Amino acid sequence: MAGTYELDWNPTMKRFSFTLHGMWDAQTMTRFAAEHRAIVTKAPAQGWMVLANLTDFPAQSPEIQAGHEKLMAFSEQQGMARAAVVVPKAVALMQMKRMAAQAHANTLAFFATMAEAEKFLSTKSR
Repeated sequence: MAGTYELDWNPTMKRFSFTLHGMWDAQTMTRFAAEHRAIVTKAPAQGWMVLANLTDFPAQSPEIQAGHEKLMAFSEQQGMARAAVVVPKAVALMQMKRMAAQAHANTLAFFATMAEAEKFLSTKSR
């Protein structure tokens, strides 16, 4: 499947949600990065959350990984309080954990299911 994505900002919940699909090329990464940055720039200065669904997002090329690392770091710099990332596949999970470490993204937590991620975001103190 060609790379696609969906993005959503919920101002009431202060939550940025996105779902990523398929193998990405540079064009997809560029579009996603621009839309991602536009949402994050409009988010409150602190205290907002991310719910990332990567259940249909396989391990990506080094160039795409680098793009996501930059977005992780940018999100933290812009006040992201925490993020729940759903990555049920072992290889993709290893890649995401490495990317988060390289981006110094300390607010990310990884889960195998959306239910676990939702529980994490709803039970943590605001």
